[in-house]
Amino acid sequence: MKRIIRYFRDFYAHCGGAVIGYLLLTIVHKILAFISPPAAQRLIDAVIGGSGFVRAMIENAVVVDESKISTDTVGFGTRVTIVYEDDPDDEETYTIVGTSESDPTNGKLSNESPVGAALVGAHVGETVVAQTPGGALRIKVIEIAL
Repeated sequence: MKRIIRYFRDFYAHCGGAVIGYLLLTIVHKILAFISPPAAQRLIDAVIGGSGFVRAMIENAVVVDESKISTDTVGFGTRVTIVYEDDPDDEETYTIVGTSESDPTNGKLSNESPVGAALVGAHVGETVVAQTPGGALRIKVIEIAL
C-alpha cells in the first residue's frame, strides 16, 4: 500500500493538473474495487492531499455498468453517429462523456455542450436542434451504439 501511495504522489507531483485528475480517477477506481473502504479513503487522502478538484472528482465519481446503458436513446457513455441538416453527406460520430473528458476533435462530446445536451434523450431517426453561439443547428441521429 505504501508503494502505491508513493507512486501516485510522485506521479501527481510530476504532472499535476486536470488531466492527471482524470488519470488518477481512472486508476484509483480500479484499485478501489480490491481494497476496503477505510483503506480506499487512506489512499485517496495520501494521494491527493488538499487538491479540491481531484478530491471532488473522486468523491463524486460513479462507476457505470456498461451492460445497463441503453442504446434506445442517446445518453452518457453512448456513441452516436449524426449528420447536420446543412451537410447530410458528412457523418460524424461522438461518444457522450462528462465535461472533464470532453474532446470533440477526438470524438468525445460533453453531455453539457450545446450539441451534446440537445442529443441526450434523442432516438435514431430523430432530428434535434442545438442552440449554439453560432446559431441553431439541426442534427439528425443516424445510429446509437456503445
